Amino acid sequence: MQIFANLAKICISRFFFYYTYLAHFQILANLAKICSRHSIGRYLQKKKIVMPEQIYKFEPNKVFFTSDTHFGHENIIRFCNRPFRNADEMNAELIRRWRETIPEDGIVFHLGDFAHGNARLWNDILNALTGRKYLILGNHDMKALRQGYMGRFVLVTQQMTIRVGGQAIVLNHNPFLCYGGSYRDVWQLFGHVHSGPASHTGLDHPRIRMLFPLQYDVGVDNNDFRPISFEKVKVKIEAQVATAKAAAGIKDDGARCSYHHGQC
Repeated sequence: MQIFANLAKICISRFFFYYTYLAHFQILANLAKICSRHSIGRYLQKKKIVMPEQIYKFEPNKVFFTSDTHFGHENIIRFCNRPFRNADEMNAELIRRWRETIPEDGIVFHLGDFAHGNARLWNDILNALTGRKYLILGNHDMKALRQGYMGRFVLVTQQMTIRVGGQAIVLNHNPFLCYGGSYRDVWQLFGHVHSGPASHTGLDHPRIRMLFPLQYDVGVDNNDFRPISFEKVKVKIEAQVATAKAAAGIKDDGARCSYHHGQC
C-alpha cells in the first residue's frame, strides 16, 4: 500500500506541475494515461473528463513562424556558423529583424529554444519584440518553465495544431517522421535541426532528407535570421511538393495526390 501511496503522490505532483506551467489539454490527457492505474487516472475516468486537443484558428495575413533564436547563447554562434561576433550583437540583430518583420498586431509562433539566460534577459528580449507570441517549448526552454516570464506569452505548450485560413498545421519543436494528416496535406512546421545555407553542423541535420515535402524548418538559421510569414511558408512548401511530384513522375494537375507513394 505504501508503494501505491507514493505513486499517487508522484502523479498528483506531476499533475499540478503541468497544469500550472503548461496549461494544455493534451499534456493533461497524456498525464492521465501515465497515471491511469492510480489516483489521477481513476479520478479523470470517474468524472468523465475529456481533454481533446484544441485547434486554434487564425487569419493568414498576420501569422508568422520562427524558432531557435537562442537569444543570449554565445556558443550557438560557433555551433551554427552564425555571422555575429558575440551574443550581444546577435541579440540586437535578431531583434531588429524581428521588429522589421512583425507588426504590432502580428501573431508569432515561436517553435522553441527562445533564449539562454536569466529572467532579466528573457524580459528584456520580450519587451523589445513586437506581436502576440505563442511559445512551443524546445529542449532548451524546459528549465525556464518555473519563471514568471512565461506569462508574457499568449500560450506556452509542447505542441499545437492550428488552422490558418484553410490550412491545418502541426507545430512542434522537432520534425516528425510521421504525424496525423501527413497524407492529407497537413503541414508540420518545426525547428531544432538548425538547417540553413551556413548551418549544417547539427547531428540531426542529415535526417532532414527523410522528411515529407509538407514539412518545413522555420528556424532563424534557415530564414535570414527573422520570422517567416505564413504566405512565404506556403510558397516554400508548394515548391517542395512540386519538386517531390516531379521526382516521382507525377503530373501536377492540381489534384490531391499521395505523392509520398507516387500515386494520385
